[in-house]
Amino acid sequence: MVAAAVPIGDGVVDSDSLFTKDELHAAQQKDDGVRISIEFWQKGVPPDRAKIRAVPEDAKSLLLQFESLQVCDGILYRRFHHPDGTTKYWQLVLPVSLRREYIQRIQRTLDTMDRLKLAKLLLGVLISRGGAHM
Repeated sequence: MVAAAVPIGDGVVDSDSLFTKDELHAAQQKDDGVRISIEFWQKGVPPDRAKIRAVPEDAKSLLLQFESLQVCDGILYRRFHHPDGTTKYWQLVLPVSLRREYIQRIQRTLDTMDRLKLAKLLLGVLISRGGAHM
């Protein structure tokens, strides 16, 4: 699961949006983990452990955070809180199919210095999670 704290538009991409609501909704419905999580959320009852064991890993990751999930206009979000409690916002749950396009769209909006900062940040995240092998 990847979550992105990005605002969404009302059907057209605007200066504050990377994807339209229609694009997000369609992509989330095609993503098994997100779609399953939305279905459980719409029932209004967290799944028991037996049901969680039977779903794909992406859905498990989301369903274990059931209390922090919210569906708005058919799009799944996760409540995010910094450990120190200073920042609270809704993160868009970004489906696998949009991840590459998300990064590409961000890169197109950044100048050279911002790109260098983003690259250092992403490299630090990869290294801290054991995803970069040097």
